[in-house]
Amino acid sequence: MNNEEMIESRKELAEILRKRQQNLTRSEILKATQPMAKKGFTKAERIKAYSEELEALSDDEIIMSYVTCSRCGEKFCSLEEVDEILKDGCKDFDEFMRKVLERSPTHH
Repeated sequence: MNNEEMIESRKELAEILRKRQQNLTRSEILKATQPMAKKGFTKAERIKAYSEELEALSDDEIIMSYVTCSRCGEKFCSLEEVDEILKDGCKDFDEFMRKVLERSPTHH
């Protein structure tokens, strides 16, 4: 596999992750923002807030959101380990996540 096919930097990885989040369906976004509904936000307000929050995240923040357990907050790896994983080579999101999970202890 040549380097042109690999994810080479945190910035490139963050863009891939942002695109994944931007491609969520309306119902997936509404599910993710359910706590806002309990506070009286409309569906349109929730979708707008989700989009604004996604754009406001730094590259490192969006990467860490993917390598942190949403259930308990455990971090599967550090940003330094993300760099190591990328240096070892990842061609896509699935390969990146597989390598992240291989490094983390089993939990739950």
